[in-house]
Amino acid sequence: MHKIDSVTWKLGLLISSTLIYALIEMIVGAIFYSTTLIADGYHMLADAASLIVALIGYIFASRPWSKSTFGWARSEILGALINSLLLFILTGEIIVHAIKSTIAPVKIEEPKVVLGVGLGGLLFNLIGFCVLNDINPVNIVKRCFFNLKDVEQQPKLSKSTEMNLRGAALHLLGDLSVSILVVISTTANLLLDYRWTIYIDPVMAFIPAFFLSISAWKLLRESAMILLEAVPSHIQIESITKCITSMSKVRSVHEFHLWRLSGDVTIASLHCVFATPDDYIGSIRDIKHILCQKGVHSATIQPEFSSTPFNVNYDRPSKLDLYVKYCQAVSESCDGQTCCPGFDSQK
Repeated sequence: MHKIDSVTWKLGLLISSTLIYALIEMIVGAIFYSTTLIADGYHMLADAASLIVALIGYIFASRPWSKSTFGWARSEILGALINSLLLFILTGEIIVHAIKSTIAPVKIEEPKVVLGVGLGGLLFNLIGFCVLNDINPVNIVKRCFFNLKDVEQQPKLSKSTEMNLRGAALHLLGDLSVSILVVISTTANLLLDYRWTIYIDPVMAFIPAFFLSISAWKLLRESAMILLEAVPSHIQIESITKCITSMSKVRSVHEFHLWRLSGDVTIASLHCVFATPDDYIGSIRDIKHILCQKGVHSATIQPEFSSTPFNVNYDRPSKLDLYVKYCQAVSESCDGQTCCPGFDSQK
């Protein structure tokens, strides 16, 4: 029997079970007028959506695509961005529901039934969180009793996959807090006979909404910075430039671009000026070693040669210095391009 990928297997099982339990919570909440339980059901639907995004991103990330030389490498980053937006929508839903419940509180009918479903949701989310932790540790639950022996040993996950799973884990964590609120509010209705007990649920709902919004913002910022091709926060271009230009055969560095393709793949492109082609050949290995030490996964280094009778300031080359004598491939057509600095019309 062919064994399927463990990550796909676990995520698929978690998605289907989450959808089923979300339907149960919404039906029970509608029958017994528990708006908190209905909100928890919608919350679980958002959980399922985040898990679906994570699964799609994981499946497509490794597939080749002829129209993109990098394949689907950023599909998981896009999934992480969608997850963060869903978290913001979910946070807004919790806040709106809490405000409505505070203005017009409704007493829960049959709180024992609602309490049972709430406890079931609490247990379900704990198991789901353990499953995600089994796929990828999220620094909250280190080990878990959940062990699937009928699947292959799970593969090493990429950083972007970890981002998607982190977003899904945040969804489950938020739903876990809502399930706790369901248990607290229904327990208060069972044990206390005061009018103010009906306000416990909406007031406490603001607490998880606050923490969820912070987590969603961090996930949104990280995924958006990758899609915008911003320089990774842990890499300093100035430091790398200083290390490269400190080499005796490197005259200067310009047009240095550095970005993340996905969560764990950093790419760089730079122009290095040498006196002769021999200097380039003798330095290229050391330059790549410096980039690798700084966390750059792949780099494209364009050599430019400055063997010219002109007096050139290699630390701050002028536009004229960067002309024909500076780059062997340059022509008049480069004047309108943005890959290199512009050139003076003077020759």
